[in-house]
Amino acid sequence: WRRSEFWMSDDGDGTCRGGFRIPQAQADQLRTAIEAISAPRRDHLHDHTPGAESYYDRDLEHRHRLGMGFAELCDHLPTDKLPGKGGLSATLMVRFDHDTLVHGITPATLSTGTRISASQARLMACNAGLIPQVFNGKPLPLDHGHEQRLFTKTQKQALANRDGGCTFPDCDRPPEWCEAHHWRMRWADGGETRLADGVLICPFHHRTIHDTRWAIRMSPVDGHPEYRPPGSDTWKRNHRWRP
Repeated sequence: WRRSEFWMSDDGDGTCRGGFRIPQAQADQLRTAIEAISAPRRDHLHDHTPGAESYYDRDLEHRHRLGMGFAELCDHLPTDKLPGKGGLSATLMVRFDHDTLVHGITPATLSTGTRISASQARLMACNAGLIPQVFNGKPLPLDHGHEQRLFTKTQKQALANRDGGCTFPDCDRPPEWCEAHHWRMRWADGGETRLADGVLICPFHHRTIHDTRWAIRMSPVDGHPEYRPPGSDTWKRNHRWRP
């Protein structure tokens, strides 16, 4: 334990690199978790959707797949159960103006001082609690609102029962590793937090639909989520959960 160490360095290009030394037992726990998350695609899914980038792809180098699995593990750290600091839970704050939230115009800033793109900020807003603050050109806000949660735990349980897991074609992420996404209209654009407006989607494919403009609809036949890639007229669903 006394030889344990950890370091991180900002590469200045939107990524960080680092290293660590930890006891073998904890290292094996970490390795097992990351390898489970980043395991290659199961052979039971044969209808691979063209254009649906995934870290399950077999031509992706193992070290890159592990890195993406590590990033997903970070996305799911139980911050509400970590030790507090100065009366606050372990929370990473993101500061951005209304135009960034609605239109994606300017970058946002994390509480660590790191600047992130508008698209990253809007993606984080999809799955985070939002606390509105009104500023008047001064460091302290004129008004500090209450946190606005998006989908509640009960709503997410209902979505899990309907969707089965990540609804993106070919994905095998279970409900526990998914986020609730406003498919009809984003919350920032006035979308409502209703079950009919939500779909379960894993963080990786959540980024995919934000970055590449996949379309989503509920099937007119049975009401389950379907996806259409950019430039295509074909709607596809995740047959793992809903044949």
